[in-house]
Amino acid sequence: WLYQIGSTPCRKFGFPMLSCCVAPVVDDVQTEVEVVTGTGLDTDQKELEDAFDAFDAFENTEQPTLLRQDRSLQDLKAVNLPADKAPPKIQPVDPVDSKHWQVIFKDEETNVRMEYLPSKYIPGGATYRARAVMEMPLSVEDALMCFMDFSKKKLNYARDYKDISVDKVLKHTGQLPGNLPEESIVTVTLNFSGFLWIVKPFFPASITLHLSVEEDVNCPGQYHWMQESLGPDGRPDGRTKKGGSIEAHPSGEKGKCMLASLSEVPSWFPVWVMKYSAPKIKTYLSEYTGRYLEYKKTLQ
Repeated sequence: WLYQIGSTPCRKFGFPMLSCCVAPVVDDVQTEVEVVTGTGLDTDQKELEDAFDAFDAFENTEQPTLLRQDRSLQDLKAVNLPADKAPPKIQPVDPVDSKHWQVIFKDEETNVRMEYLPSKYIPGGATYRARAVMEMPLSVEDALMCFMDFSKKKLNYARDYKDISVDKVLKHTGQLPGNLPEESIVTVTLNFSGFLWIVKPFFPASITLHLSVEEDVNCPGQYHWMQESLGPDGRPDGRTKKGGSIEAHPSGEKGKCMLASLSEVPSWFPVWVMKYSAPKIKTYLSEYTGRYLEYKKTLQ
């Protein structure tokens, strides 16, 4: 649920990004929001049952389980797929300009803010939006490697995955930090025994993701990323879609950066899950980045 906020629109992606070369602080967010109080666990039994029924309908009629066989990681060279075989270009998440964003978590001490926009304010009502901006104890380069490296090296510090396989590298110029590919397709086997246990009823054991990362040509050192889940036919399946940016911390401190994102969430996914999880994201990311930095020391 990491999102981007800021007043400078990014025309390439079609939604507001962090202002070029100037990261926002929490108070930069618009003030006309409804504040959500409590933990989000006050949902009644009928609401919970309705959520699971909506998910079951989606699962049974639209999306077969995305289990995949293990893939070889030997050949990571970029491939050029025929137009009819290549996955469609990831379309940016529509940010939906609205005064009804609801604050679900805010921590001014660590520059963390999370909000969501209910589906009733979104045309069609099939999705809702979640967004966040937060300070990370990582350099921009380390943040890219920590969050956007989906090689098997991620298994050394990320506990959300039992396995990761790179299916295709669609673009790799060697220009990104850490030699990351600009565009790839990966299959991840999720580990539901940790933080992800709460979403286990709504996701299959294995998910295929279309990933992209690129540096902003107008703002060197700022990077935009996007992720979208794919179905067995290689087309977007509607389970998860998000985009974001990583850029230098406004203080100029090398060991910090700002991470932001905007997510498009299917309306069958219960909002109470997001509200319940939001306050725990701070601890989760602190542990996640800490493990990455410890892993990095072993490479030096």
